[in-house]
Amino acid sequence: FRAGDVFGDVELTFGVPRERSVVAAARGAKVWGMRRRWFERLNAPCVFRKRDVFRNVVRTSPLLASLPFAEQRAAAELLAELGVAFRAEKGETVVTQDGEPRSVFFVTSGTADAFVAVPELSASRPLLVGTFARGDAFGHLEFFLEEERDHVLGDVSGLDDDADLRETRAVANRASVVASTRLRGVAVDGVAFRAIAPPGTALRRALDAERATFANGV
Repeated sequence: FRAGDVFGDVELTFGVPRERSVVAAARGAKVWGMRRRWFERLNAPCVFRKRDVFRNVVRTSPLLASLPFAEQRAAAELLAELGVAFRAEKGETVVTQDGEPRSVFFVTSGTADAFVAVPELSASRPLLVGTFARGDAFGHLEFFLEEERDHVLGDVSGLDDDADLRETRAVANRASVVASTRLRGVAVDGVAFRAIAPPGTALRRALDAERATFANGV
């Protein structure tokens, strides 16, 4: 740390134990400290929002709770800054099959069911393929499943004969999600969520494992 740097704020914000010790590197170093209650007063809305999301969304989510703290923190900050509370009453559709994916949803209370309509079985009811409850996430895997489609081009006269005329896009929603009880949770932009799960992260590895099962099952 150098002059102007801050440390210790993350642990105060999220209410977790210190992960490291800080030792003065030179004699005469000066450090100003702030008690927890004053830190919370000065940053009250931000601190309590992040702490609430961390405790009630991240730590209750099977997808996020097992991540290293640094990745949990990134998820909590994303949800605290860009997350929007969503509500759905029993029977209300939250996600529509074949619709454009826009958000990732984390359930904080209530339950929901995922259904897939199979064209070959048009005479029957949609198939129940999953159930979501507190801590579960849905709508996230579509942002990590991609498919190639014909690229819409105008004048192609200047392109090489071997030019790639395909483009990669996120897939449409694979299933519909319908609230089976009064549903509450937090939704966040899917592209922003994908940004905190680059290749090599524990979150991306967890999503890749889930994606393989999801793609084969649905």
